[in-house]
Amino acid sequence: MNKPIRNALESIFAGERQLNVRAEVMNIFSTENPFFEKLKKLDDTVEHYKIKSINEILVDLLIMNAIVQSPDREAFFDSEEWQSIEDSTLDRGSELLNLFLFLQECKDDDMTANLSTFLEDFLLVHEDEFQDEHRIYEDIIKHQEAIETDEENIVEISKTLSPDSDMNELFLPLMLYFYGVENKTKIGLQHFTHYQLAAYAALNGFTTIN
Repeated sequence: MNKPIRNALESIFAGERQLNVRAEVMNIFSTENPFFEKLKKLDDTVEHYKIKSINEILVDLLIMNAIVQSPDREAFFDSEEWQSIEDSTLDRGSELLNLFLFLQECKDDDMTANLSTFLEDFLLVHEDEFQDEHRIYEDIIKHQEAIETDEENIVEISKTLSPDSDMNELFLPLMLYFYGVENKTKIGLQHFTHYQLAAYAALNGFTTIN
């Protein structure tokens, strides 16, 4: 397991009272077992410890773990293994996987992560052939300049989003993550639901900037 993923998991479970769950999840990620065996064990662990609210964040990290373990990441995306993972997890995980991929790319290229680069250069949201990404991230695109305001304004904007928004749950942790990074400041955690706190912790742990 690479360090960013380990840091992300440790951040997620930092306040977890059930100490065994952290150890069990870490063990699942650290084994050399095939991906789908790990996924089954992860789902069983999530069910046992009743932490379903963060299940898909853990799935994102498990998929990311499979990607970074490949000695040739570009070739991995053309492999039968990746095709099998992709086809079998279409209804699993969340948009956090895109963020983990972007943050890993920033690490690899020694780049500073920022929201504009994520949207424009990584997701290519304004290019015609990537209109699905534009639709999914519409609320982020619409309010991306809020990064230049303050934490409270971002929180207030999050309350105005439609319940049907693709970014309804991720808007706040994503925006506040980039707000913290770009303004080099820590943010308050009182605004987050359990899921949002885990999402923010995973992003923050993955980069260990704040």
